[in-house]
Amino acid sequence: MKNKFGSVYFSIFGLIVLGLGIAELIIGIAGRSFTWSILEISGGLLLWKGIILFFAGFF
Repeated sequence: MKNKFGSVYFSIFGLIVLGLGIAELIIGIAGRSFTWSILEISGGLLLWKGIILFFAGFF
């Protein structure tokens, strides 16, 4: 039971991180910024953050 819970938890967490990575890559390539409540996606290192989050969620 514990292994199944961990698999589901990290699968969902990985999908969220993958989605944020894809969003940061798209916004970084477009050269824009995005702000929603406390979430802010902008800055000079946006593409690097997007690549790191993408691969963290992918693996």
